[in-house]
Amino acid sequence: MQEIINRSAVIERLRKSRPVPLNVIGILENTDNKGYEDSQTGTVWVENKYFNYITGDACLIKEHLENMPDGFYGFSGVRGPLAKELYKDYFLHWLEPTDRYVCKNHQHMESFPYEMVDIGMEEALGINDRYEYKNEDSLERIRSAISERPTSGIYIEGELASYCLVHEDNSIGYMYTLEKHRHKGLGYWVTLDLLNKMTKLGTTSFVEITGFNYKSQGLAKKTGFEKDLYTPWFGIIKGEPQDLIEWGKTLKGKKMFITLAQLRYNTDQECVVDEVRIEKKDRQERYHFVGKENSYATILINSEEADEDDDTYIVQIDETQGFSTQDILIGLAKHMTYHQAGLIVDYDEQAATVLGCLAIG
Repeated sequence: MQEIINRSAVIERLRKSRPVPLNVIGILENTDNKGYEDSQTGTVWVENKYFNYITGDACLIKEHLENMPDGFYGFSGVRGPLAKELYKDYFLHWLEPTDRYVCKNHQHMESFPYEMVDIGMEEALGINDRYEYKNEDSLERIRSAISERPTSGIYIEGELASYCLVHEDNSIGYMYTLEKHRHKGLGYWVTLDLLNKMTKLGTTSFVEITGFNYKSQGLAKKTGFEKDLYTPWFGIIKGEPQDLIEWGKTLKGKKMFITLAQLRYNTDQECVVDEVRIEKKDRQERYHFVGKENSYATILINSEEADEDDDTYIVQIDETQGFSTQDILIGLAKHMTYHQAGLIVDYDEQAATVLGCLAIG
């Protein structure tokens, strides 16, 4: 692939593709981030710090990735088949099952029960503090959203009670209503007002919603959005990043690292645990597994010795009969309630080979 020179020409080609990669178009329109393309196949890759926006031919995408250094790479809203084709060949660090909802026939609203206002820059800090995915870059992105793209807000008694903005990839987001003002339908009205503004600009309105966010799914359908694509967000680990090597040096003995995402989405091993009992105390969880032919295992999950901020936990197999390490890890992936988590366990060559665990330490 070649570095993108004429962004407008690339955007026009992408508008003609099916399905239209709306988020890739958005990131090209709203940023000057470096991007790459293959005009013959319609393949595009746009960098956005940790996250990458991709569309097109899986072989070309993987070829481009192979030429990049070992590291941690995130991917935003990738069409399902392309996402799976990519992450199946790498270590899957995390995955967020997400669907794209598109508003195709918005009818302009003329009147609202509240005064609808554009959000001022003075609200950026508060929006950032309430943002679920707040990080070191989020305040800058929120300020950019306020200054460069449509916003909608409702003030009640002098405070911003409800609002939504537009991300740099043109997806609607940052939606929030203060707790004391919930259950009044404010989110419905700010969404409709924002749709008015997006439609006036000629921009296709879309939102990406995780499979577990039923409230947002309901609001999207109520405001005229239709689900049209499975577009997961995910992260991979390529090779042996230096950060991972340095982290491994802090552990005692040879260990291996595996994630619930890798176990749930990137392996085809069958769970052989028939019964499970879980005991929780402080920052420890003890799992009791029972299987066929008197097989059993007792596993201690300890967050005290691991990186809890990164949702990584120490797995200690206290006793087992008839269960292999890979059986235990597959069982944990099925029965642990954590959405995203990493597990550290003593190195086992067979499990590492079958499950794709990363050797560390």
